[in-house]
Amino acid sequence: MDRTNNVIKVRTRFFHRFYLFLGTFGMALAGFVLFFQGIKFESSYSLFYIAGSLIGIPYGLITFLWSYRAYGKKGLLFSIKPGENGQIISRKVSVNIKDIREIKIIQEFKIYKPRTMFFSDLTIRTNQNKIIRIPTYNILSFRDFRYHVEKYILPYTTPDAQQDWKKRHDKTIIA
Repeated sequence: MDRTNNVIKVRTRFFHRFYLFLGTFGMALAGFVLFFQGIKFESSYSLFYIAGSLIGIPYGLITFLWSYRAYGKKGLLFSIKPGENGQIISRKVSVNIKDIREIKIIQEFKIYKPRTMFFSDLTIRTNQNKIIRIPTYNILSFRDFRYHVEKYILPYTTPDAQQDWKKRHDKTIIA
């Protein structure tokens, strides 16, 4: 988190980006190694090497290409401008904090995009029933997300949005 000119920049940690890189590009690299070891046919497991590489190479390359934006701009995911006229600003879209009805991180399979099978998005539903998705690439921890929402976004949203957030995230049990 960086705070410049009253704008909070939500960044990811380096080791999250490093693990994402290992899991995506590393899988593709391991697939290539398995493929070249498999085509030598020096082992009785060579066909398993080839089969594993045919799964690992496309998975690794596709997920790496989907997540390449997570490596740029020093891990900046989105920015928050707190206040009465505050905004959540991403690379493509900005949302006024007053217009937020619901905010959460979800992995949705209902929108039929292949990227959503692997990565979660910050999903914002506005008062106009418009849905805005900001990709988080699974590298924004829920604890950091919750901290930023409760400290910089929630105080400036409508009472309905605050009530919805408290209903979903309050862990107290009423006996």
